[in-house]
Amino acid sequence: MALTWPNKFQAQKTSDTVQISGKSVHSQGIPDTNTNECRKISDYLTTGTDYLNYSDVKACYDSIPFNKTKAVQTIETIKELLKGFYAFLDQAKEEPKPGYTFTPIDLITELDFFLNRDYSYEYEFVYDIGNLIDQLRDGHTTFTSKNFSYYFYQGFSMYSVIRPDGTQQIKVFDDTIDPSTIDCQVTHIDDLPAIDVITEFARNNLSYSRDLNVRFNTALASLGFGNRDFIVYGQYFTLRFKLPTVPTISYMLNCSDKIFNITREWIVPTIRSNEVYPIFAKYNSSYINETSVGSASLIFDAVFSRFYTLQDFGVVLISTESTADLNNDEIVRFLSDIVVGFKLLADKGITKIVLDFSNNLGGAVIVTDYIIKLLFPNINIFPEDIKVTDVSTAFINEISNVNVVNNLFNYRSYTSTITNNSFNNVDEFIGNNTYTRGVNVPTVSVGGFPNTKFSFASCSGGTRKDSDTIRDTLSLYPNLNNLASRLTLSQDLTLAFTCAEVYSINNPDEVMDFSFRQADYQLYYDEQSARDPSSLWLQAAQYIKKQS
Repeated sequence: MALTWPNKFQAQKTSDTVQISGKSVHSQGIPDTNTNECRKISDYLTTGTDYLNYSDVKACYDSIPFNKTKAVQTIETIKELLKGFYAFLDQAKEEPKPGYTFTPIDLITELDFFLNRDYSYEYEFVYDIGNLIDQLRDGHTTFTSKNFSYYFYQGFSMYSVIRPDGTQQIKVFDDTIDPSTIDCQVTHIDDLPAIDVITEFARNNLSYSRDLNVRFNTALASLGFGNRDFIVYGQYFTLRFKLPTVPTISYMLNCSDKIFNITREWIVPTIRSNEVYPIFAKYNSSYINETSVGSASLIFDAVFSRFYTLQDFGVVLISTESTADLNNDEIVRFLSDIVVGFKLLADKGITKIVLDFSNNLGGAVIVTDYIIKLLFPNINIFPEDIKVTDVSTAFINEISNVNVVNNLFNYRSYTSTITNNSFNNVDEFIGNNTYTRGVNVPTVSVGGFPNTKFSFASCSGGTRKDSDTIRDTLSLYPNLNNLASRLTLSQDLTLAFTCAEVYSINNPDEVMDFSFRQADYQLYYDEQSARDPSSLWLQAAQYIKKQS
C-alpha cells in the first residue's frame, strides 16, 4: 500500500545553487544586472553575511526595468515550447474532475494577453508569467528566472492537527527564533482566521498538485525521509520563492490559553547561512534515532531507501527515484539495495508492508518501473506517450537517427504495449496508442482537510524537460538548428514542462495526471504523529489488517 502526504521539498547544495524540488535557487548569486542597488547586495555578500534584508533585495529587484522587446520574445518562445512539447496543453482547458480544484486555462490565449501589458519592473512580468503557469497546478511545469531566484524565509513553520472533537487547528511546528512557541495554536494570520488564510494561499499560490488538499499540505510542514535523514518538507507559507508583497506577517498565538501576537520579518538566506544554520537539515525529533523511528526498528539503511519492522509489518521508505547524480555503478547499487531490503523483510517472515512515499521527489521513470516489476511482476508497466507535433517529431527523428541511449525522443527507448517488442522505426513509434494493464493496492493519505479524502499521489506520471535541455539539444544537433529561433529562451529564464503523459491502469484513455484517485483511507496528524512517523505507519498497518 502507499502511505503518502505528498509534499515536495528537498534541498541539496551544489556550488552556489540550492536544488529545491526541481527548482534551482541561487541563494548567494546576485541578479544578472549591474545596478547600484544590486551591487549593494554584492558588497554585503563579500562580507560573509548570513542573511540579506527584504528591503535590500526588493530594491535590487525594483532596479531592473521592464524590457518590452525581451518580454515579447519570451512570450512567443514560451508559446512555441508549449505547443511543441507540453503534453497537457489540451487537457488544461478541460473542467477538473470531482476532487480536483483548479481553473481550466487556455495557455496560448492567456499568454497572448500579456503582449499588450506594460510593467515597471522585469520581475513583475516574470512573476505574472510564472503565476499563469502555476494555474495549471502541474508540479512539473514552472517558469523561473535566475535573476530573481532568492528565497524568503521566516524561521517559522506550521502544521495542521485534527482535535478529538473533529475540529482542525493550525499549530507551530518549529520556530528557530523563539522555540517556546512550538505547538502553540495559530489562531489568526494578519488578523484573519489562520485556516482560511492558509487555505486561500494554497488555492491561489501553490502549484504542486491539482488537489487542494495536497496544496494545503505543502503550505505547511511535514516530516519526510530525504538526504539520508528525516527533514522538514513543505512549509511554503513561510518559505517563498517569489518576493512577498509585504515585509512582515503577524501571527496570533494561543499558548496554553495565553494569547499574544508575534510578527515575523522575511529574511533572505545566503549560502553561508545555509552552511551554518541550514534550513533544510536533519530534523531533531525525540522519536527518531539512528536505529529506530518510534516503535519501528531499522533493519537496512540503503541510502535512498530504508527498511523497518513494526510489529508484524514491514515499513519501506523511498525518498527518490532520481539517478541524475549517480554513475552507472551507483545506479546498480541503488537498485540492488532495494532488492536486498525487501529480501531482508521476506527472510523475517514479513508478508505485509507499508510503502511510505511521503514527500517522495520522483525521479527516473525507469526506476519506478523497476520497483513496480519487483513488487508486481505480473503486471504491465504504465504506458507513456508524448505529444506529436512538428517540433517533437523533428526531435524524435534526429535523436533516433543519432541513437542517443535512453533518451525520451529515441523510439528505441520504448517497447510496444501491443507486441511487447521494441519499435522498428519512428513511424511505428508515433502511431502506437493502445494500452492494457491492471493492479490494485490499498492507499492511505495523511493531512488535508477533515472528512475530505484526497488523492494519494501527485505528478504521478510522465517526464519533465526544460528549456535549458532543449537549448542544449539544439546546439548539439545541427539538423535541429532551424528550430533554434523558435525554441530558445533567454539564458536567465527557464520553462520546465511535462512532455510525456502516463495512462491509467483501469481506464486506457485516462491520463493519470488528470485522474483523481482518492485514497482508500485518511489519517490526520496530531502532536505526536507529526514528529513520529511510526505512529502513522501503525495506523496504516491496522487499516491493512482490517482489509485482509
